[in-house]
Formats: sequence, C-alpha cells, structure tokens
Amino acid sequence: MIRLKMRGGRHRVVHIGGSALDAQMVREALSGSKNELYDVDWIGKLSDGLEQLATSPVSAVLLDLRLPDSPGIGGLSAGHQGRR
Repeated sequence: MIRLKMRGGRHRVVHIGGSALDAQMVREALSGSKNELYDVDWIGKLSDGLEQLATSPVSAVLLDLRLPDSPGIGGLSAGHQGRR
C-alpha cells in the first residue's frame, strides 16, 4: 500500500489545468468525504504545476490533458518525469 502524503493532517490534491469552476467542483466533491480531509490547489499551467510538484509533497494530481502550454499526453509524460 502506498502511503499518501499529507500536510497538517490533510491530503493535498493538485489540480493542474481546467478552470476555476472545475477546481471548485473538485473541492466540493472532496469536502463531502467523511473519513479524510483534503486541500485542493488549482494551478492553471503545466509549467507552474510542475514547479509546485517539485517543491511540495502531494497525495494526488489531477491533470487536464488539454493544457495551453503542453497539450495532450506530453503533459502527462512531463509530470511523471518531474516526480522521479
């Protein structure tokens, strides 16, 4: 089992891409959890998201594959490489 990384007793989820409305919907969905607490950070660009991932532990990443600075599967590959 992989132990999820937490910050202050809360899971940190980084949402890269999408819109502010998408991020709000994710926050609302996760706020309904009765067992775990979540913080959702929304980041609009892949380059900013990768920088954030390199400096802070996270429990999960939600990645939009239609990002303006790295469309398609290339963003997923860059994200995976950045976490090694």
